[in-house]
Amino acid sequence: MRVSCVVSTVEDLPQRDESYYKYELAGILVHTGTADYGHYYSFIRERLPKVAGEACKWYQFNDTLVEPFDPEEIPKTCFGGADTVTEWDEVAGKHVPKWRAKTYNAYMLFYQRVKVMHTHTQHDT
Repeated sequence: MRVSCVVSTVEDLPQRDESYYKYELAGILVHTGTADYGHYYSFIRERLPKVAGEACKWYQFNDTLVEPFDPEEIPKTCFGGADTVTEWDEVAGKHVPKWRAKTYNAYMLFYQRVKVMHTHTQHDT
């Protein structure tokens, strides 16, 4: 086996249009649970809209359940942190807000390039 030890510099890299570096979120893998146990599910955006001119839709994939998902809910459903829930307080005799740590967090994000680029091979001119 032969190993190449060619050193490249920034100047050696191909010059690309700025659009080459633009990506958009295409999917999210979420973990719910703890480090000891849990469950994974995902939110995935269509690659192409079903109807030309419409925005690509998002779906939640959770085992055998697949349902539409509103991407406006991404911060609430994927960012972890704390959540406010209402619980009955026996001492106060009323429902009171309580803070709880969310048990779900985005584990992996998937991006795709916005503009499809033509790839050149060594044989292209």
